[in-house]
Amino acid sequence: MRCASLLALAVLVVLPAYGQPSQQSPSQQSPKLSFDAASIHEWGPRQGPSGQFAAGLQFAPGRVRSQCASLQSLVFYAYRLTGSEPIEGMPAWGNASCGSPDSRDTFVVEASMPADTTRAQSSQMLQTLLAERFKVSAHFETRQLPVFALRTAPGGSKLKPSDPEKDPPNAPGSIGCPADDTHCHIGFCCGSATMTALTGMLSRTLGRPVIDKTGLTGSYYFGVMKWAGDDSPGSSLPSLPALFREELGLEWKAETGPVPVLVIDHAEKPTAN
Repeated sequence: MRCASLLALAVLVVLPAYGQPSQQSPSQQSPKLSFDAASIHEWGPRQGPSGQFAAGLQFAPGRVRSQCASLQSLVFYAYRLTGSEPIEGMPAWGNASCGSPDSRDTFVVEASMPADTTRAQSSQMLQTLLAERFKVSAHFETRQLPVFALRTAPGGSKLKPSDPEKDPPNAPGSIGCPADDTHCHIGFCCGSATMTALTGMLSRTLGRPVIDKTGLTGSYYFGVMKWAGDDSPGSSLPSLPALFREELGLEWKAETGPVPVLVIDHAEKPTAN
């Protein structure tokens, strides 16, 4: 559980810029966008100085790159997923993780594009690349599934709108578990995020899609979010529901609702170039 929580920590920082999920298959995108140039090859467990690397995809003007990306992380970027949408049909090798024996199924990706390319456009370009190199074909289906509905708790939201001029500086040194709960969970630290990003992190943590019914818009500042570990009865940290209720003024309840499901119809491992 701790590894999953730390993964959520990294993902939540990136997702707000993706916007809403792109519920179109590559064949529906018009016009079809492509990178100017792109290379893909196996990352492998022996790469990276002293085992250090940056997982996931990084976007910069004129470039998209990754040192160690699984097919799943590439699909997340390409289809602008938030983490609340289930993925069906992902091959077992598509969920490989960096730094483990199955890291041979992760990839180094380098792609170039015009400097004024937006993130949304780069996502469409990655859809094209996945179709060409991974032979990915996919489509969205909307299904009625068990979900959690996130709403404001009694007393109202306690979230503070983000203000770049007033937000506290990032404090990565504060990311750590207390002595009485060395296996605590850390979901996010120090920055501005939308409700879309928050529900995405919560979906991955709870293992069920979370639908935002708070009515809150805009971006909000989040400090370090820590909650008690699964096997820490004496923890000084609150449970995750208590953390959301007491510090954020939010709560969730089980419901059934419409959920976009990304169905992977076909995918193959790419050949190197």
